[in-house]
Amino acid sequence: MRFLQDGCPVYTATDLCDYLACGHLVALKRRVAAGESIPSDRSALSEVLANLGAGHEQRHLDALRARGLRVKAFDDERDRYASSADELRALEAETVAAMGEGHDVIYQPTFFDGRWMGRADFLLKVSASSGRWPWGYEAADAKLARRVRSEAVLQLCEYSAHLERLQGSAPVLMQVVLGDGTEHPYRVDEFSAYHATVKRDFESAMLVEADTYPDPVDHCNTCAFAARCAAQRKRDDHLSQVARMRSGQVVALKTAGIGTMTELAVSSADAEPPGRMSLATFRDLRAQAALQHRGPHPSGAPRHELLDAWEVGHGLCALPSPSPGDIFFDMEGDGLARDVPLEYLFGAVDMQAEYRAWWGHDDAGERSAFEGFVDYAMAQLERYPDMHIYHYAAYEKTALRRLMSRHGTREEEVDHLLRNEVLVDLYRVVRQGIRLSTDSYSLKKVERLYMPAREESIADAAGSMVMYERWLTSREHGEGDAALLDEIAMYNERDCVSTAQLREWLEARRVEEEALRGAPIERPPVIEREVKDALQAKIVTTQEVASALVEDVPADPELQTDEEHARWLLAPLLSYHRRENKVNWWRHFDQIAMSPEELERDTYALGPLEMIGSYEDGSRIIERYRFEPQEHRIGVGDKPLDPEADVR
Repeated sequence: MRFLQDGCPVYTATDLCDYLACGHLVALKRRVAAGESIPSDRSALSEVLANLGAGHEQRHLDALRARGLRVKAFDDERDRYASSADELRALEAETVAAMGEGHDVIYQPTFFDGRWMGRADFLLKVSASSGRWPWGYEAADAKLARRVRSEAVLQLCEYSAHLERLQGSAPVLMQVVLGDGTEHPYRVDEFSAYHATVKRDFESAMLVEADTYPDPVDHCNTCAFAARCAAQRKRDDHLSQVARMRSGQVVALKTAGIGTMTELAVSSADAEPPGRMSLATFRDLRAQAALQHRGPHPSGAPRHELLDAWEVGHGLCALPSPSPGDIFFDMEGDGLARDVPLEYLFGAVDMQAEYRAWWGHDDAGERSAFEGFVDYAMAQLERYPDMHIYHYAAYEKTALRRLMSRHGTREEEVDHLLRNEVLVDLYRVVRQGIRLSTDSYSLKKVERLYMPAREESIADAAGSMVMYERWLTSREHGEGDAALLDEIAMYNERDCVSTAQLREWLEARRVEEEALRGAPIERPPVIEREVKDALQAKIVTTQEVASALVEDVPADPELQTDEEHARWLLAPLLSYHRRENKVNWWRHFDQIAMSPEELERDTYALGPLEMIGSYEDGSRIIERYRFEPQEHRIGVGDKPLDPEADVR
């Protein structure tokens, strides 16, 4: 968004996407375009993403040239310094001239209709005639993602509208080129009505200066104004400062007259919950706000309270007995250029504080690193049958499941770890058993209970990805700066050590509680579940056949013959159905271990439910339930779920 010399506003397709992502962002951009100085800070992550995107565009441009296509390439961002409508129209005239010359590909074309400006990545020539020439053009955009996002389609609709204006007929297709090089065409007429609706709403919103507020949204993760907005929420004592507060809950509390964290903290413990919010949820949020309102200890360490959650398998009662074979595990993944991250580092610390690392810098390396860690864990389990693998949050467990399915290897070993509950998620232990005076329960916040603040150059997972991308760039230039990998390893080791110390801190709280009770607190039993003999025999036979198929086949697909590649693909398919059936069972057992709050947040569950009646419908009994509006849920046809639904 910008304003020209004559005060005319100019909008772009990116503004449409920003409008859907965050109304406050659009308001800030409008103020900046009008000349107001509003500090912004483009994060290192955003810069890396921009560089990766530029590289992806260039690779696709090179690929088009390699096909022998005639390419007209304009200078990137040549419209950035245009300050008048005449200058922008001149740039569009150059685009029209290139289209009239019939180039096969036009790179970085500029559009301008007097109000809306656009710059597509590519225009691709098609043989079908347009209203102006015996040929026509369709728009294509290169996106790093491995799946097509709605924002990409919306942008292409805007470019397609410009093309219709310039060539006299609407293009039939538009194309998204994903990060893996695949090209995905879409019919323009299937999305044009949606584009027109969003554009109309945006233009109406721009007619007035709306009073917006920086409510936290997903886009905050990559927004240049994120720090400014977070500071404002803190100054305003906004309810979103309360840990794990959801946007719908903020609205419900404000409707009930509770507008700040302080007001929630000092509200009566006997107050009625607002709207459809359950009493348990309201009391939990109030207690969390009250503890945060008190602030940390003078030392800077968070305050904490033990929750009344002493059911075996939940909270501190989910901690197994410590074993000399215990492992504290953390992974580093890079998902900047791919939706499925490359898990490039598996790190573990044992009870002797020895750190081990398994690296993998491509698909084959990831597979090898995965196998290396799983083999180490199984060897440790054979030596110490009572050992456990501790991690923080669900990432590691989810990644192990995904990797065993993706690579078709170590399936029975990972299944054994899952079946016997060898993996222990300390995040779940903390959330179910402890309340902290922190605004989040990330490991970096929780570890202030037992460790000083970090001073390393890598502060979080995003910083780890940025550092890894820098290493990849240095490797492409023939350098491969090992110091960058050393910093990532230090960060990963610190996370492993922090997980180990968190377990010790939690154990100390158990000891304190046992002293108060004068009796031991029960622990979960050591689980030894084995598959039935008949199934085990089938599994062994399948594995033997799969091993025979890939025997002597190179792991690198580029080194495989056609026959070897076919065998490499066939081997994991032998256990495909059994592997896929596990997904539903994983979800089932995950939900069994969840607290009511976690079930409420789970994307496959509804809660809390309140029965409001039932009636007979022929031979069926239909029950009606009421529940809180479920956020981040979609139903059939992308419609929000009805908060008063029939259950048949």
